[in-house]
Amino acid sequence: MIILRSCYSLILSGEELVLSAASLSLEARVGLYPNPAQGEVTLELGAIKSSVELVFFDINGKRRMTRVFDGSLSAYSVDISGLNSGIYFARVRTAQGEVIKKLAVR
Repeated sequence: MIILRSCYSLILSGEELVLSAASLSLEARVGLYPNPAQGEVTLELGAIKSSVELVFFDINGKRRMTRVFDGSLSAYSVDISGLNSGIYFARVRTAQGEVIKKLAVR
């Protein structure tokens, strides 16, 4: 059972997970596409104007690639040709918090 209360609480099978407004808005503003990807992805940041760290972890949790951006652009092209085919988790860390995105690489 999923119950939404206001826009900040989520109850999932009797356990409550409280999300802050900042994490909700950050999740909505950060995009990583295309997914699945091959060769290159676009990191979309919207109106985030702080420095950004993008880290790719493989399915085993091993760090595979790190990129840092100054936040001067709303989107960045990221070369992922060095990543083998598989599932990755991309951690996007900004001054407003962090978001984890799942990415399939062909």
